[in-house]
Amino acid sequence: MSIPNPLVSFIIPYFNAGDTIQETIDSIYNQTYENFDVWIVNDGSTDAYSIEKLKDFEGNEKIKILHQENAGPSVARNLAIEITTANFYVPLDSDDLIEQRALESVFGLIIDYSSIGAVYGNLEWFGAVQGIKKQAIFQKEKQFLMNQIAVTALIRKEMWKELGGYDTFLSKPGLEDWEFW
Repeated sequence: MSIPNPLVSFIIPYFNAGDTIQETIDSIYNQTYENFDVWIVNDGSTDAYSIEKLKDFEGNEKIKILHQENAGPSVARNLAIEITTANFYVPLDSDDLIEQRALESVFGLIIDYSSIGAVYGNLEWFGAVQGIKKQAIFQKEKQFLMNQIAVTALIRKEMWKELGGYDTFLSKPGLEDWEFW
């Protein structure tokens, strides 16, 4: 049996991230899963280098660039997720990387079980802090005390719609993923 190959949209909020966005994009393009597009939402960047850096991606048919006034990552993510035609998306911050086989290794699970709304894995810190954080099995009761899941996961767009998207009130404090999960 072959695994279906549906389109996946990588959703990237972008604010003054000219120094890191190329590495983020490179990690997406290094994926073994090839049916993807990328949505970069410029969230009102103010530094000239970051604004200019976005021009490097113009003309790439897999990359769409949207612009909005600074409103935070929730608003940026919601904007792109609403527009994409993909049934699955991966929120990825503009200074994060994704492992080469991340999507390929989990896609069968989310396809085979329609009741699963999202699949997440461990995360690895890089840069000043390094190491692997093993993410535990999600427990609703614990979620009230702490965010158990990193923002990056393979998520059904249908689940995002059912939850009403990312909470825009919690966008600027950076708590939108905690509230979403």
